[in-house]
Amino acid sequence: MYIIKYKMKKKLFLIILITSLFNISFCSNLFFQWKITDKEKEQLDKEIVELIKTNTELYKKLILNYQSRNEENSEEPILGLSRYTECQKCLKFVHDFKSLKNKYGFPQVITSISSLLSLVGPLISSYLPYDIDTINGLIEKYGYIILENFYSKFMTSYFFCEKADLCPVEKRKNYDNSDIFAKKILETKIEKKKEEPKGKNVLKMLQITDLHIDPLYLEGSSSSCTKPICCRKDSTSSKKEPFSGKYGFETNCDVPWELFDSFLEDVVKKDVDIIIWTGDNAPHDVWNGKQETAYEIAKNLTIKFSNKLNDKNIPIFYSLGNHESYPNDNFRDNEDEKLAKFADIYKDYIGSEGNETFLKGGYYTRKYKDTKLRFISLNCFVCDSFNFNLINSSRTYTKDMFKWLESELKKAEEKKEFVFILNHFPLNADFMLTECAKRFQALFDRYEYIIRGIFSGHTHLDDIEGITGYFNRDKIIHLNFIAPQFTTYSRKLPSYRIYTIDKETMQVIDYEQFRFNLTKSNNEKKPYWETAYKASEFFKVNNLLDYNKIINCENMEGYILNRYSGSKVGESKKDKPESIKDARCVMTTNNFDEYFKCLNPEIGLNLGFVSVITNFLIGPFENFNE
Repeated sequence: MYIIKYKMKKKLFLIILITSLFNISFCSNLFFQWKITDKEKEQLDKEIVELIKTNTELYKKLILNYQSRNEENSEEPILGLSRYTECQKCLKFVHDFKSLKNKYGFPQVITSISSLLSLVGPLISSYLPYDIDTINGLIEKYGYIILENFYSKFMTSYFFCEKADLCPVEKRKNYDNSDIFAKKILETKIEKKKEEPKGKNVLKMLQITDLHIDPLYLEGSSSSCTKPICCRKDSTSSKKEPFSGKYGFETNCDVPWELFDSFLEDVVKKDVDIIIWTGDNAPHDVWNGKQETAYEIAKNLTIKFSNKLNDKNIPIFYSLGNHESYPNDNFRDNEDEKLAKFADIYKDYIGSEGNETFLKGGYYTRKYKDTKLRFISLNCFVCDSFNFNLINSSRTYTKDMFKWLESELKKAEEKKEFVFILNHFPLNADFMLTECAKRFQALFDRYEYIIRGIFSGHTHLDDIEGITGYFNRDKIIHLNFIAPQFTTYSRKLPSYRIYTIDKETMQVIDYEQFRFNLTKSNNEKKPYWETAYKASEFFKVNNLLDYNKIINCENMEGYILNRYSGSKVGESKKDKPESIKDARCVMTTNNFDEYFKCLNPEIGLNLGFVSVITNFLIGPFENFNE
């Protein structure tokens, strides 16, 4: 799914995360070439480097522990360290870091480590096809956040050694894990079979996701460069790559406004009753992007929607994506100003009913006109495994959102309403915290009858995830519709889709996938949106309630081609066993731990390991239901 894509941002996250947390050996070697005039700062740096050099065995053990995290615990010594010695070495390591904090002060220690980290930029750049400005920009944006939160949580207590599986686990009171949560709420589940849709009266609902509009996109610029995104004025490369077209280019380029304008022109020709917009509007400028850019793009998009569709009176429901915040994915517990700004931009979509909770936490609920259908839009940041602020956060937003979600589902059940869930991340995405995914799964199981659709984006892939019962894993109870991207980034073709919904039961009975003919459009300087496929015809079902037949798709080559939006990437992957297994793992797992385990042993120390580490760092949700 996401591991095989190898997005640039996650490659750099891997480097920064591993370097930040384990400070691999070259960091200490580079230090001695760095001249520092301040004597106290010099002494602090020396002590940090010495601490790093003397504890390399612990870092290796930590990696080994989490490579075998799904295996049974073993008391066998690894790397020549007995269990007792491991624990004592780890406790000394924590004590020494704590002493540095007490001696020099917390900000000075973090700044010193960040400075050491910045020295590895040139070395990282030599291993990746990206320039030093990009590497240093990402280190500057994320390095301090990672270190600040990691140090605050782990380097002051026994907790780090326990979590690293180097010391015995302490029992804590009031820890509510997801199994306990699931068992409790499922006791009140109402077992009721969903009605069969007749399909006589239907609604048409359009989904657009992952737009990634790039205001700096320039037609005729290089489609290859030394930055995470190309097709800009400053895009340069020694390779002889084609130049970008009017509407975009099938490479690591985001898209121009002209493409979105052509989409709106196509939409007005179609019969659409509802639009759902599942986030990620800003470009992949992860190394130097600004929050104001995200605001401006979002505002311009709402204006364009309004200008083109206002006469049609089509309600739009919006859900935040992880690229709405800068640095991307990172969102603190006190983002009131940011939420207020987005609440103002999306006020027509949130409505008066949802404004209060959106201002509080970035989530809201709103009914569709005078019907039984209710939309619940979630905030992906509160469960984002790359939101490094969650490492040392009280997680107020996360806890509040889950309590609110459970309350809203209960009220909808009492009012005999049906619910559509909008969440940028699918449950098994590598960016979705496993602990969150499990709780979502439990809630989706408890309210199986009233939840009639779950819609996501994020992955830049066209997928369907079969969500099962929390304890009954043989029963598929929902489909998570994961729509493909609008951008061309990661070498895909721009896409959007329109669902057919039975008006009486609010069941999703079909969808039609639309795709942009990029080559023809660029050549003729005229946009061509085309039907790619119809879901019921592709899966050979009467409607999309035949969950088992859909998840056990017989035409996997066709599925893979559609998965990659009919692109050249899809053509190259459609008959590859590893691509088929990856897709199967997405279709049959409900959290990232399951997905990661499903792919083993093909994967090693790669992008999947980043999410394993971040899930470990953020840890369980203690006192979750208090």
